[in-house]
Amino acid sequence: MPVSEISMALTSIRAALDLVKFISDSHKTSVIKDKTIELRDAIISIQSSFSILNEKYLNILSINHDIKKELEQMKKWEIIESQYELVKGRTGSYVYSPNNMHPNPKPTHYLCTNCYNKRKKSILQYRDGLGNGDFYCPDCKMDIFFQT
Repeated sequence: MPVSEISMALTSIRAALDLVKFISDSHKTSVIKDKTIELRDAIISIQSSFSILNEKYLNILSINHDIKKELEQMKKWEIIESQYELVKGRTGSYVYSPNNMHPNPKPTHYLCTNCYNKRKKSILQYRDGLGNGDFYCPDCKMDIFFQT
């Protein structure tokens, strides 16, 4: 939490306590009324300070949650990334193919390089179903002619 808001809140609390002490020691009605108004203003200031602090604290919690979520996604992608390697086919096209670190490379499959670079795992599909190397990506719609 920001130091200036905490300091302001503590100063307001001290002022409120001083006013309470003064009121309890005072015997004059008009002075009590004036100091009561000052006390009310000090308490309102305290409430405002703590409201600001609470809002900032909730914002920090939200940012922290988002950062943790992003870090978790990055760690998951690192695992996927370690399981594939970029390979060049006879046609000169590139795809990502399972490497020896992949836990289950069967059935043989290839990933779209465009989607992979965006940290998305998109398995290439045969365009005609004949397995002749004419692939397309179902996500980004890229056409790839790849033969091993």
